[in-house]
Amino acid sequence: MKLLVAALLVPFTGWSVAGAGPCGIASLGSITTGASLSDDGTVWMWGFRNAGISGLPTNTHAYGNGNPPNQVAFPGGASIKQLASGAYHFLALTQDGRVYGWGQSGYGEVGCRNTASDPYVRPPCEVPFPGLKPGDRIVHVAAGEYFSLALTQQGDLYTWGHDLYGQGGRGDAVAGNAEGPVLNTAHPSYSNGTKVPRNNASMQFVPYKVDLGGEQAVVAGAWYEGAMAITQSAAGQRHVWGWGDNEAGGLGVPYACGGTPIRGVQCVVRKPARALPAFDAIASDVTYVSGGNAFGTALLQDAAGSRLVGWGQKAAIGLGTRPDGTPGDTVAAVLTPQPMRLVDPATGAESQPVRFFSRYVGNVAIGTDDRLWVWGQGGGSAFPQIYPARPTPHGTAHTFPADLDPASALRSNQRGAKVVNIGGTKEVVYYQMSDGSTYGVGYASVDSLNPVGVPNAGKADLDYWGPGGYGGKGTLHGTGSLESIRFGGVRLSAGGVNANGGSSDLSCGGDAPPPQYN
Repeated sequence: MKLLVAALLVPFTGWSVAGAGPCGIASLGSITTGASLSDDGTVWMWGFRNAGISGLPTNTHAYGNGNPPNQVAFPGGASIKQLASGAYHFLALTQDGRVYGWGQSGYGEVGCRNTASDPYVRPPCEVPFPGLKPGDRIVHVAAGEYFSLALTQQGDLYTWGHDLYGQGGRGDAVAGNAEGPVLNTAHPSYSNGTKVPRNNASMQFVPYKVDLGGEQAVVAGAWYEGAMAITQSAAGQRHVWGWGDNEAGGLGVPYACGGTPIRGVQCVVRKPARALPAFDAIASDVTYVSGGNAFGTALLQDAAGSRLVGWGQKAAIGLGTRPDGTPGDTVAAVLTPQPMRLVDPATGAESQPVRFFSRYVGNVAIGTDDRLWVWGQGGGSAFPQIYPARPTPHGTAHTFPADLDPASALRSNQRGAKVVNIGGTKEVVYYQMSDGSTYGVGYASVDSLNPVGVPNAGKADLDYWGPGGYGGKGTLHGTGSLESIRFGGVRLSAGGVNANGGSSDLSCGGDAPPPQYN
């Protein structure tokens, strides 16, 4: 069994060029929880697993961080095709178009509950979709910090969960007596729901069908405290919509809160609004839309190939640098889509994105040059080691052109291995090599970088990309027991057998070598 490193990623949550590799993986929004989706449709979790995140049918919502990765079981042995997550809740889309949720659901972000009074949902329960058309099914799920989104095959869009900043797209008309979360009738603790909290102005417990001007959604994404969608009219025209917190213009809609849009000033848009004309101009080429705190990104694909654009907080999309490439302004914003080009700062050579995702304050991509690229808000943030101020490549010691600094090179288990997959959470970036080895860079708290209990792995809270990373210098924020970790990251897996006798190989094709941790 092979696992698609998520914490990782899965189809539709991140983006990859068709035929670009043996696996499709995308980023999650969890804080310090790792997850993986295997090629046989099974889901595994590691790292922080309290608040019901383990998905295990335990009597308590807590589950020790140091325990080995655990498998999440779904009713009827359902096979999973996509994972998505918010800060502390997870969604799984099955092959036949059903959605299961688990984890923390204080705002209704899971979409269902097993008991009326317990906001920590475990095991997973099936999310209902009121008004789902006959023959329709869910084809994509996404999540912000504490809310969720689902797109159907026929173009309907549902949201649920936290709505304090308009993430639900419900507008101001919220029914005070609307239903609470649907309870799992198969669960032994099922009740009639009389004690279940009801929808209100700041939370939605049951998926709500969003009004997008009567048009069908064809692309949709959710992140942090906002969402965007691309619709198609009956005449075939495509339009872009945004709703939620339009901080720094990160949702692409007209900024209507007065003053200059900057990072740090919220601007609530409760009802889906049409984006600026510059977004409609590129709508027909957009295949993926995402973003983070106060910025948005999109992947465009046309006859010339693939390209990336970003808007909102300039620092998060690689435009907040000084002339020398070091971090500069961290609050300035740009309201229209700007190119995010993968240009080697040493050679000037440009690469096209093969895989890509955005999260929190930055972006990660694999380029056609077989290198991993990272960029984002490196100055004034807690993640300068992960997100340098402008797109910066990291290759292996055998990559040509050579990496900017040997100390910042990606690691691998075999000479000549290439990076084939990327994943990440809010505070971690994972990368996987073609030889099956997997590494993580970022906050090493609660075993998010130590999923198989490797002794002494990942003790440092932050890892470096290296001095060649243009803003990648920083300070290790430790507790006094820091280890020197190689710049390429902490090894998570190199294949082998896990504690329950099954394969723990995180590879995407080919046989993995025996486990090695160093």
